[in-house]
Formats: sequence, C-alpha cells, structure tokens
Amino acid sequence: MKFQIKDEELGVIHVQRRHNAKRFNFRCAADGIHVSMPIDATKKELDEALNSVRPKLIAARPKTEQRIIDFGYRIDAPHFIFGVHPCEGKGVTARSEFGKMDVYCPKNTDFSQEHIQQWLRKVIVEALKRNAKIVLPLRLMELAAKHGFKYGEVRISSALGSWGCCTGRNNIRLSWRLLMLPEVLMDYVILHELCHITHKDHSPNFWAALNGLVGGDAKELQRQLVASQIVI
Repeated sequence: MKFQIKDEELGVIHVQRRHNAKRFNFRCAADGIHVSMPIDATKKELDEALNSVRPKLIAARPKTEQRIIDFGYRIDAPHFIFGVHPCEGKGVTARSEFGKMDVYCPKNTDFSQEHIQQWLRKVIVEALKRNAKIVLPLRLMELAAKHGFKYGEVRISSALGSWGCCTGRNNIRLSWRLLMLPEVLMDYVILHELCHITHKDHSPNFWAALNGLVGGDAKELQRQLVASQIVI
C-alpha cells in the first residue's frame, strides 16, 4: 500500500507499507522523502519516527535541481551515453542505438521553452527504459548464476521510491534508474534483492549474507546508494 503525506518542512513524503519491513526506513530523493514502514505500523508511529529523524532529513534533502537540457548537457553513465548537438537544419532529430542516444537541434533552439525540456526528458527516459530492459535482466541472470540464486520473473520498474524489490514469490523488480549509477552500485542493488530470496528482512543474517557477496562493504555501498541523486 502506497500513500503520500505533505509536511510543511519536508514537502512531499512518499510512504509505502512493506511486508518485509521490520522498522521505518527513510530516503531523501529529488521528488521528496521516501519512507518504507512495517505493514502493521500505525499513523502515530509513523509520525513519531518521522519527527525523531526530522533534523537529519532536513539536512539530507537533495540540493540538486533539474538541469536545463541544452548543448552542454551530457549523460556519461556506464551503460548509457546521451548528448545534445547543434545542427544546420530546422527540425529536431534523435538517433538511438544500444547504450547511446544523440539528439540534434537547430543552433538557435530556445531551450528555455518548457515543451522542449519536456520532450527531451521524455526521449531520455524512454531510451533508458529500453536499455534497462536488456542490461538489467542480463546482469541479474549473471549474478544469480554466479552466486546460486533462483528467482521468478524480472520486471523493469519506474518506481521513484526504490531501486529494486524482491517480492514474496521471489520475483525481482529493478528500476531503470540503475543504469545511471556506477556499475558497482548497480550490482550492489541487484545482489541486495537476490539476498532477499533467502532473507526476507534486513536482519543481521541478511547483512552477513550480503557482506559475503560484496567483500564486506555492504554498509558503505548502502551509504553511497542512499546519497546517490538521479535527476534528469
């Protein structure tokens, strides 16, 4: 179950009840604060947990805003490269191939126009989703085979509140935003969800298993993941 609340200080707070959550977990993102909470927790308990970490959340809110997409805009991620280039023509064209997209705009394009920004963000996201549907299932299969995990279905998600999810039936969902992360963090998220196949919570046994797969750096990688800001 998902719902939103609005806070005068913190803005929009996205809340999701999870069957495997044992405690409240908070994450700051560009679109607001995301909270996962135990399925049976009350609104009062949510308010108390929120207030207990309020100062930290205020300090941790992303300072990054959406950049205007123009001729200086570039994405140079491990699995996706994007750039905007000037051209002599009057129309806007896009050339896409696996792992790369180039958009060509007239030299006099007014990038301050909102409809142009919306179109550019749309084509970037669509390209990322297409690439994610190839890259992420393949990498999931490779890591699962390497470490002896068996999972059900895999889906590419557009959820803003989580990088990935392992359901009670061991189906794996991975956000297309993983393509924007460093490869070590992308693999960390996939391994994190694979570990939930055998450990449905975030117990010490879960972290011990995950540590064994990432060279003992699970907590540090988690810290880096939380600090990651994907703004397109």
